[in-house]
Amino acid sequence: MPAPFPARAFLGTMGLVCVAIAATFAVDEFLEKLERRESRAGAARLFDQGRGLLARGENSQAIERIEDALALERGNRGYRQTLAQAQLAAGKTADAEAAATDLLETDPTDGLASLIMARALEKEGRYTEAISYYHRAVYGQWHTDAAANQLHARLDLIDLLAARNSKEELLAELLPIQDRPPQELRDKARLGRLFLQAGAPPRAAVLFRAALRDQPEDAGAYAGLGEAEFAQSQYRTAQRDFAAALRLDANNQ
Repeated sequence: MPAPFPARAFLGTMGLVCVAIAATFAVDEFLEKLERRESRAGAARLFDQGRGLLARGENSQAIERIEDALALERGNRGYRQTLAQAQLAAGKTADAEAAATDLLETDPTDGLASLIMARALEKEGRYTEAISYYHRAVYGQWHTDAAANQLHARLDLIDLLAARNSKEELLAELLPIQDRPPQELRDKARLGRLFLQAGAPPRAAVLFRAALRDQPEDAGAYAGLGEAEFAQSQYRTAQRDFAAALRLDANNQ
């Protein structure tokens, strides 16, 4: 009859087996983390290349690089947003709309996704839907430069309303930005013309005067001011400002 296996030897063997198993798991986990880190680094490199191509207007190549980055890191929301921007820039409005839809399904407050959707819908001539998504972009969540991005979204909406000559809606969107800090409203003369179009000549005159303080030789601002004053029956001052515009731009018929 064989001698019984000593308990101490058995426990020692089991201990070695457990240590070996634990070491194997640790090595596997380490290798998996290393692979994920390398994958993220590779995705980041591809994404940076895509973003650089997008900045240079090479939109088709940008899409390819960003798609390659997403193949390595599918859950990266920033990559998906930039892909939608690249698709829109490349004129692939259906693809951009689909990408924006996916983003908004997981986060309906995504300001950038709403803006991409609005621009895609505008390009497709779906103006009522585009206006709705521009509003969502204006009041949506932005992870960086929220105030500046919301302002840009509102200015895009203003351009659309101006092109469609929607006076009441245009004025409603212009009013919230008229008192923004001067550095945010670089083209005050342009805003003045928009207020004129919206049927608010007194507010337009304020902006044209502000524009002339920044650029006293701006013939267009003098002409705009003249129009705003003429609309308010201030004929003498309108004549004076039209004359100033003519001195600065003598060939303007």
